[in-house]
Amino acid sequence: MKNLNIAIIGMGNIGRILVKRLLSGGVPARQIVVVDADQSRAQACAAEFGVDAVALSVESVTAADVLLLSPAPKAVPEVLQALAPRLHAGQIVVSFA
Repeated sequence: MKNLNIAIIGMGNIGRILVKRLLSGGVPARQIVVVDADQSRAQACAAEFGVDAVALSVESVTAADVLLLSPAPKAVPEVLQALAPRLHAGQIVVSFA
């Protein structure tokens, strides 16, 4: 995991736990981007953990090697519809919803 770029979508409780665990496991903050529908929540996470906060449409999200989805369950279909056209073979997508 230390050489993979990771996008975490959804910065609620699960998303924040994922960020904390990845960082404590040795994944460099520069390899993690976070996304949330509430940009202020993503920015707060970025400020706290030193990761980048971006919009769902940003290339670094769909270029990530691993996408960890932790939005509210009702938002999962919308997130997947936004991501689907830009995903590519070899990416790992995991939903925690």
